[in-house]
Amino acid sequence: MLVGEGQLRLSLAGAQTKLPVCLTTGHVRLPAPGEPTTHIIKPPIVGYPGTTENEAFVMRLAAAVGLPTAKVEACRLEGESGPKTYLLVERYDREHRNGRVARLHQEDFCQALGYSSRQKYEINLGPGIAHCRNLIMDRSERPGLDAQNFLDAIGLNLLVGNGDAHAKNFSLLYTAEGIRLAPLYDLLSTALYPGLSLTMAMSIGGTYRFSEVDRKVLTEGAKALGLRGTYLAKRMDVLRERIPKAAEEAAAGLLGRGLDESVLERLVHLVRDRADRFSFTS
Repeated sequence: MLVGEGQLRLSLAGAQTKLPVCLTTGHVRLPAPGEPTTHIIKPPIVGYPGTTENEAFVMRLAAAVGLPTAKVEACRLEGESGPKTYLLVERYDREHRNGRVARLHQEDFCQALGYSSRQKYEINLGPGIAHCRNLIMDRSERPGLDAQNFLDAIGLNLLVGNGDAHAKNFSLLYTAEGIRLAPLYDLLSTALYPGLSLTMAMSIGGTYRFSEVDRKVLTEGAKALGLRGTYLAKRMDVLRERIPKAAEEAAAGLLGRGLDESVLERLVHLVRDRADRFSFTS
């Protein structure tokens, strides 16, 4: 369930059971053989309380600051052994054709760059930010916009403390209009859980530790990408200014659903505190 040597990481693909399902007129059902699924059910990760609330909040936060994200709903099920929460994720790699659901091809960045799944973290000889950005610039139908959204996603993961934003958590989506950066998925704050690694999945300016990212690190990171030295700091400041309102909106949209509201409250404080800490352009 956990990966890494020395410091533990929460690897969503391996740590979380996922059930592909179909949603028909508001009812969840299992697919018929060969039928394309429309949604994914993600129950909480055992041993890490509040992962449903956590992922729902961060995904909504990302959408609120203007990033393309997969649509998610945090749900509560009354079971025989008590209430259970789960996340219902709408699949973005689907489209409707003549009244039918059709699959769209996608490749995560490890697949697209020829890396194995064991190399999804840069520290394990996997892709870094430059590799991923170059892939977008080479393959995307709208490279400028998609590259900016990718770098903004890196900034958001820094602000929320997501140490699991590795290369398999970004994808290319093959649409009728061409190849695009897929909507963001599997976002949550790993910083909420003591004991998990305090390092980033991809380094910035040669730095992996969240606590060591400052203006100098962002300047070096931008220059390494062939961008103006102030680019990353300015984009971070745009995100930072949007965080307080976006955090309140994200949490408010999840109230009254039978979720653990104390987790939501902790997340709002966490991201606002981190946003206050990361001010780079003054």
